[in-house]
Amino acid sequence: MEKLFDVIDKLDIPEPQVNRKEGDYIDPKDGCWHCGKCGKPLEIYVSQLHSKHRCLCRCAEEKLIKSDNDIKLDKRQHQIQYLKDQGNYARCFSNATFKGIETNNENLPQKQCKNYVQHFEEMKENDQGLLLQGNIGTGKTYLAYSIANDLMDLNYRVFILNCCCVCHNDFIDDNRNFSHIAVADLFILDDLGAQRDTNYGNSIIHDIVDTRCNTGKPMIVTTNLTVEDMYNETDITKQRMYDRILGCCLPIQVAGESLRQKVANQRNSVSAKILMSD
Repeated sequence: MEKLFDVIDKLDIPEPQVNRKEGDYIDPKDGCWHCGKCGKPLEIYVSQLHSKHRCLCRCAEEKLIKSDNDIKLDKRQHQIQYLKDQGNYARCFSNATFKGIETNNENLPQKQCKNYVQHFEEMKENDQGLLLQGNIGTGKTYLAYSIANDLMDLNYRVFILNCCCVCHNDFIDDNRNFSHIAVADLFILDDLGAQRDTNYGNSIIHDIVDTRCNTGKPMIVTTNLTVEDMYNETDITKQRMYDRILGCCLPIQVAGESLRQKVANQRNSVSAKILMSD
């Protein structure tokens, strides 16, 4: 019986064609084509088979890895966009971020929120959320979105809901929303207290908070309410809801003048000059 290699020797197997580019060359040491850019072989000689076989040079490997990473990045971006579309993601905060911003003790809330991002794995493990409190326009929502955007850039799943929108029928009728609340790495409930102050509206918000707390994963809540307001609440549904929030969220006071009004005043001043010009 003939040996396998003897049989192979008798076969007329054509050598595979190498896709050559300008600059590629045959190395006299092995008689194989090499990449003119990285110098690595484009084919190898298998002595047992007495034939050459194509292989990837370093350039091709890097291109393949980049292509694979691009596919993964595109998939991740689609996942991030999907969560944004499913929640109440406000496009006006799409550029909110802590990147490139120096924080100090004079702006303590911003420093605390930036550190929350940097230590999120620890925060997540300890089920530690934040309660961002302050008057209207002081930047609570901006800080929450800065946390969300920076975490999404780090491949975390963040789901955001605004209390004014959760009582709409399209949210209630879609059971997937409660699934998004449960599975997200971080859930943000924006503008607590702005929902319809009815038994039905408060019940929906309570169910959302309860669903999230039962997962053992962190959430961030923004509100104009003070801790005293929450402790002194007399409505039993709100009491239960606030008790759960205060049990897992660190209160951070976001004080100062209304940033929204400050921006509006600057814009109005510029517009007024334009309208008064000759």
